[in-house]
Amino acid sequence: MSFGVIWAILDHIPTIRTLSLDLPPFHFDWDVPGNLPQKNLTTFTIACDWPIPLFLDILRACPKIETLTLDHKRLIRRISDAVNTPVLLPKLETLRMQGLVSHHHSGSDTDIFCHLQLPSLHTLDIAFIPIGYEDPQDPNTTVGRNIVALVSGGPNRATNLQYLRFESLAISSQGLHSILSSLPMLAHLTLDKLRSQSRFFIEACAFPTQLLPRLRTLRILNALEFFTFENDDVYNFLVNRKHTATEEVPDALEEVELVISRCRPDIDKQAHRLSYLSSEVGVRVSVTIV
Repeated sequence: MSFGVIWAILDHIPTIRTLSLDLPPFHFDWDVPGNLPQKNLTTFTIACDWPIPLFLDILRACPKIETLTLDHKRLIRRISDAVNTPVLLPKLETLRMQGLVSHHHSGSDTDIFCHLQLPSLHTLDIAFIPIGYEDPQDPNTTVGRNIVALVSGGPNRATNLQYLRFESLAISSQGLHSILSSLPMLAHLTLDKLRSQSRFFIEACAFPTQLLPRLRTLRILNALEFFTFENDDVYNFLVNRKHTATEEVPDALEEVELVISRCRPDIDKQAHRLSYLSSEVGVRVSVTIV
């Protein structure tokens, strides 16, 4: 069944507001119809392996979307042709991307950010599917560059992003810094199953300006034990953040949550030290050992 036939079914219900599509594998001779009727959609979930240009054609016909979920189905995105005209989604507030293949192809699926204009974006949630072992020294510059393109560098950019969540992101400390330093308005950050070293938190203490000055909640969940990730580095980063705060640039951090693997060496000592953060830096701290 072609996509045109699939969409023709929806032509009978043009006022639909919530839609979830799980599309069959892409076939090279498929085209997206030029008169897609779904201009009233506000919540859209789509699972497919289609090339980015065709996928953008679908989004272009849905200008009122407020919540968008893109499921990449754990499949490697096919190499796409150049896209000349960006897609403006002026009302989109929440974007979730799941099932993105990590490893060497992780950047290609985020290429879509270079072709989207999302001025109202408030929440960004990206979940990768790791394949094999990623070198934590690899800066993964493609992912970082694509996210920076989404939030800066032109009109209608997502300059007011408040919530950011990464799952299974493989990236170096330099790559992570390139992303977070482009998000001065970010208030809530979750790093789940981060495939990286904790050097980022050491280097952040030496940055000339405070990183994420409006950050209110920080969650570091299930950092993988086969990477050199030291929770003491997080502790020192948080203490330094409070000590270097000024009246002009106060520290807005209110809550920290850490989920730590029991397999880590000196886990009880680290957890005990982290528990003192509440009294030492005046934030709510939750430490869970799993």
